[in-house]
Amino acid sequence: MDDPVTLFLREHVLPRLDNVECQLTELREVTWPYVQAQRDLAALKYGVSTYREKWAVLRWLDIDEIRKLLRKKAYWMASTHSIETELSEVLVA
Repeated sequence: MDDPVTLFLREHVLPRLDNVECQLTELREVTWPYVQAQRDLAALKYGVSTYREKWAVLRWLDIDEIRKLLRKKAYWMASTHSIETELSEVLVA
């Protein structure tokens, strides 16, 4: 028989944590590409780099998730810039 703490964690905390993680992923997929595209366009205009800021967000994600976000960002920028090139630049930052 499970003790009350284990039961509470399994039935209440873990499902809620999973729900919050899913919501965070959806929010990131919807907002980050557009906002980062706007920041990158402004950075191009003023000749500054945004790689450190990108790295601060992307460093916690796996490589496939990063590629997916960069593809969406490229769409918002109407960019032909290589996603793999930007990925390598971000990972080095």
